[in-house]
Amino acid sequence: MEHRPAFATTRRTELFDELVALLLAEGFAHLTLDAIAARLRCSKSTLYTLAGSKEQLVTAATVHFFKRSTDAVEAAVAVAGCPRERIAAYLAAVGEALSV
Repeated sequence: MEHRPAFATTRRTELFDELVALLLAEGFAHLTLDAIAARLRCSKSTLYTLAGSKEQLVTAATVHFFKRSTDAVEAAVAVAGCPRERIAAYLAAVGEALSV
């Protein structure tokens, strides 16, 4: 696995978080890489470090969204008690994660 400095990892996560929010709010068909870079306040070169094309960037953002959602669901289930509470926590967390 590639090792990244903490700042690079943090910045990468921030960019993907912002990209996910942008894509959920506006979609992606009309957005160019130039427009995405401007909206995320980064260069196109920075976007190309995340993915090789707009399509790959959207795919990576989708993976990021579901990874974050999965982490949130697992965290909610981990603190629940009995099986009934775990099921309720799971369903509530899935509903919350997908209600964007």
